[in-house]
Amino acid sequence: MMGGEGQLVIRPVREDDLKPLLELLKSIPDSITSLQPKSDYLESRIHQSLRSFYPVVSEPGVEKYIFVLEDAVSGRLAGTCSIYAKTGGFEPTYTYEVVEKVHQHKPLGIESKIEELQLRVEHEGPSELGGLFLHPDYRGGGNGGVLSRSRFLFAKAFPERFTENVIAEFRGVVTDQGVVPFWEAIGRHFFVKDFFSLDQYSAVARKDFIRDLMPEHPIYIPLLPKSAQKVIGKPHPDAEPAVHVLKKEGFRYINRVDIFDAGPVYEASFQDTKSFQNCRTLPVKRIVDTLPEVELSHGLISSVELDFRSTSGSFAVTGEWVILTKATAVAIGVEPGQLVQLQS
Repeated sequence: MMGGEGQLVIRPVREDDLKPLLELLKSIPDSITSLQPKSDYLESRIHQSLRSFYPVVSEPGVEKYIFVLEDAVSGRLAGTCSIYAKTGGFEPTYTYEVVEKVHQHKPLGIESKIEELQLRVEHEGPSELGGLFLHPDYRGGGNGGVLSRSRFLFAKAFPERFTENVIAEFRGVVTDQGVVPFWEAIGRHFFVKDFFSLDQYSAVARKDFIRDLMPEHPIYIPLLPKSAQKVIGKPHPDAEPAVHVLKKEGFRYINRVDIFDAGPVYEASFQDTKSFQNCRTLPVKRIVDTLPEVELSHGLISSVELDFRSTSGSFAVTGEWVILTKATAVAIGVEPGQLVQLQS
């Protein structure tokens, strides 16, 4: 992680983050984002996140948790990420499932395997990782991976707030000319509007327009233009680093794609992710200015409180205790005797 010990801190979004978060999102060259850079919309999303951290939550519901990556030295917001308790509920989710069907006629000795797209409507789906965005000045140095992994540590600390499995949906292919091949083959015929305006509308509006306008019957993939066929389940080049990060976590493609751009959906069990398996929870023994070099480790360190804090730093494990630097302890707001999560 770029910066000194405890300099970059991941924490829940606050009300006073509205303006800097808006500026952060406007700094992202690509306009396709699950967090639209619109003040009223963003304010409602921040308030929804604040309500999600309400202490009395015994099972996953409509909670949508937004985190920001703050540069503690400059006060700038360097990035943001989200995790949703579950998909569906009041707002069903829509995806296409890629299914292979066998068509055969034995007297003629003909057997063919044809893939089709089946509309999948989910009301009680798994948890979902939301958009992860970094300011251009903070890209590189492992910041994206650290920001992504922090969500798993939050889920590890509060398992009752999430489902057993978690999904991530990635953006699909857009050509250099701004054409979305999959949309041009299917969506445009039913929704009439252009992809980008409808994608932005989908991010801020209810999804009943999808229910009303989307074709219900299976779509045979071989009947689609070749340009659309070859992008089904393929992530946009800009999304490939994020795909790589989650594949290392243990996520796998589950033959489901976004109904607009055919971006892939990946899924994993929380318990099987690398972040869960490599996470230890230990009490803080003491806090020091400098750690002993002999026992030094480096990784992601987080609190286990709802006022969640996470940072990348050094620590030393001695038996069933951990020693932290003062900078790290201040960054995540812990004192001796409190529990922390460690992921090296």
